[in-house]
Amino acid sequence: MALEDRYQTVRKLGEGAMGIVWLCNDTWLKRDVAIKRIKPRDGQDPSERSKAVQRMIREAQAAASLKHPHIVAVYDVIPDESSPSIIMEYVHGKSLLEAAPLGTLAETSFALRVLKECAGALDYAYSRGRVHRDFKPANVMLDEAGNALIMDFGIAKLLDSPTDSTHLKVMGTFEFMSPEQMNASSVDGRSDQYSLAVVAYQLLTGCRVFDAEDLGTLISMALLQGPPPASGRNPRVPQTVDDVLSKALSKKSADRYNSCTEFVTELEARLLAAGPAQKSPDARTTVKMRASMVKTGRKAAEVRVNDIDRERYVWIPQGTFQMGSSPGDAESYDDEKPAHEVIISKGFWMGETPVTEGAYKRYAAATGKPMPVPVHPVLQEKARDDDRLPVVSVTWDEAASYCEWAGGRLPTEAEWEYAARAGAASARYGNLDDIAWCKNNSAGPTPVGLKHANAFGLYDMLGNVWEWTADWYSQEYYQTGETLDPHGPANGTARTLRGGSWYDYPRSARASGRNRLGPGYRYDVIGFRCVME
Repeated sequence: MALEDRYQTVRKLGEGAMGIVWLCNDTWLKRDVAIKRIKPRDGQDPSERSKAVQRMIREAQAAASLKHPHIVAVYDVIPDESSPSIIMEYVHGKSLLEAAPLGTLAETSFALRVLKECAGALDYAYSRGRVHRDFKPANVMLDEAGNALIMDFGIAKLLDSPTDSTHLKVMGTFEFMSPEQMNASSVDGRSDQYSLAVVAYQLLTGCRVFDAEDLGTLISMALLQGPPPASGRNPRVPQTVDDVLSKALSKKSADRYNSCTEFVTELEARLLAAGPAQKSPDARTTVKMRASMVKTGRKAAEVRVNDIDRERYVWIPQGTFQMGSSPGDAESYDDEKPAHEVIISKGFWMGETPVTEGAYKRYAAATGKPMPVPVHPVLQEKARDDDRLPVVSVTWDEAASYCEWAGGRLPTEAEWEYAARAGAASARYGNLDDIAWCKNNSAGPTPVGLKHANAFGLYDMLGNVWEWTADWYSQEYYQTGETLDPHGPANGTARTLRGGSWYDYPRSARASGRNRLGPGYRYDVIGFRCVME
């Protein structure tokens, strides 16, 4: 079947230097898709056209390998040498350039949400050997729910491809380009961090970092001058933010943050230290948090950054739910029965993700405690290099000690399941592959936050790593039917874990699924997260 027979063209979406993008309807799967084709050019040299074709095919190869909720998905490529086509996810919405055009100030809460989602996606791509090299507002789509999705990895450098003809060539959009790109030097993920910082600067000030009349002046300013303080262009930006942006916009990549996420986390902490963020009607509130603070009357999905471990914590409101085996769940075990009503009488803050390697390194540096060492040599290597991995091989006592240092504690089983369900009565709060890392789709611990969050805004509640809870384990405990803020048996020989892991089959990745181990046990599938009152 010819391409035109399956995909019916609706309208042209846009065009760039190399390609034209069309909105089409997939008549087989009954969905809208975006199709990118090489733009025909009269009189084009055959060798140049061949290079353009190969570049487009590489775009598809690079983008198709990236599976992330904030990266536009590539479905297929039609490798026609004369005019290849890439079949991509169509995002119903508008670009960040349209939503926050130059000359306007973005609301702080909106800016931080978009920057955080993009930072996670860029870090994920780099962990897979991909650098975007053309990150800019025009390449960020906002869907109808406001989620940011990065598109057009078309000039991405394939770090693992020895045939990459874009190596040591200047590619990208100069306004957002890092100094090393301008110099046609080798680039890594910190080049995308520079571009992300340029976008952050524009969102917060409504201004370009360097406002030049011509390209030569722009390049000279970017290579030789430091960025003007953002606080001088928008007095609502705290002066402490200037240092963060200056670091991320450093001329030397080695002087920038270790990751895009680290940059945005520090930016968020400085931005919000002076008070609550501006809030759009549908945006989550994000403000800075001191671990010892006690908060009441908060809204679900409010997020705070803990001063001590620098992790993000989500507000979980009080409520009532059915704890234990979900209705119709044929995979449940006897120790999940009977299901019984449980009341969580007080809201609490819960880690947005499992505690990360980066956070545990801060704990180890502050207390002199050793870092847990994964058993598997490959995981040892990964843990050293990726601070967004969940920390693993942590004993129950080590997890409890960390939470106490951070100003909190381990969650009870009831708190954990209540937070995991987030109002859902079913065994899972979404499609397994969308929310969980398990034996079916992972070969080891995966950087946190890459799957979809639940309705409370929590990531990786199912899969990735088993999580210690505060409770002792008893197979018959649910038969007692304890209702108000249950805390588990008074004693025991094993502690309860929840959530399943990357090593386990999908059956473990259920909201009611339980596991138990002695508190001194450590393994590469075990992590934890903290709660604060």
